[in-house]
Amino acid sequence: MDVDDFGAALRKAREAAGLTQASVARHLGKTALSVHRWEMQGVRPTYEDRVALLQLLAKAPRALLAELAEESDVALDSVLPLPPAPPAPPPAAAAPPLPARVMLENAQTVVDDAVREAAEDLDVTPRALRPILSRLIDRAARAGVPLDAAARMVLGVPKKEPEEKKKPATTA
Repeated sequence: MDVDDFGAALRKAREAAGLTQASVARHLGKTALSVHRWEMQGVRPTYEDRVALLQLLAKAPRALLAELAEESDVALDSVLPLPPAPPAPPPAAAAPPLPARVMLENAQTVVDDAVREAAEDLDVTPRALRPILSRLIDRAARAGVPLDAAARMVLGVPKKEPEEKKKPATTA
């Protein structure tokens, strides 16, 4: 390590932090001449002064502090906390909701397909099946049964129950 490199790194970090040699000296309890010698004459401060310098110059850009720490033989992370992590990117914007007209058209297509398939399975015409399904939906709605529950009942599909966490058997 070249002592002149230390002085140059100190000067750059001090100036970037907006401090004068006199203000650095005041904060460290030293003379401005001492700080001048560290920067310009190759005089090396004590380890404790190098640590204090890094803490004092914490406002300087991290790259300059890292350079100064390297020239000081001081681990920067042991003296200064790590910089805060950058903020998380905002969540991706959700797709705008579909207009009601499009949702209705999509639902109609699904219903038409289901009726056509059911009619084929029962060997009846879709026209014959629609009034039966319509009556089922009306009766379920009047009874306060949600449409998805009514459809599951008609189709004979059981409602999914949340799985309870099974407690492991304990042995005595």
